[in-house]
Amino acid sequence: MGVASLVLGIVSIVIALVPLCGAWAVLPALIGLGLGIGELVTRSARREPRALGIAGLVLNPLAILIVLGWFLAFGAGLQELSQTGPVVPPGTATRPAAAPATVPDPPPAPPALTPMKPVTPTPVAPVDPTVPPAPLP
Repeated sequence: MGVASLVLGIVSIVIALVPLCGAWAVLPALIGLGLGIGELVTRSARREPRALGIAGLVLNPLAILIVLGWFLAFGAGLQELSQTGPVVPPGTATRPAAAPATVPDPPPAPPALTPMKPVTPTPVAPVDPTVPPAPLP
């Protein structure tokens, strides 16, 4: 039970650190807290080491505190936003309204195309396969 409590505490803290997903960390933290308490009670009765139970009892409430911190931070932010309104950058609230957009004139038409002269092929001498090629310079 102590190992499970420790693992759930670590997983709960990792999930709790993710904004807007931290609420999902409460369930494994509560389960880990219960396992840690069970481990501590069981090991204390038998006079055995109880380090894993204590670690679970530290990590799981810490995850719950992190989740509560996120809730308080978001709640305070929403409360301030509702009191002050949205933040407007300086100088943007006093700008005059933009003039209505005008459609630009179309670009001028391209010049008329002139027909091209036909290309006459250059005559090529036939290649004689018995003559060796000329050496390269």
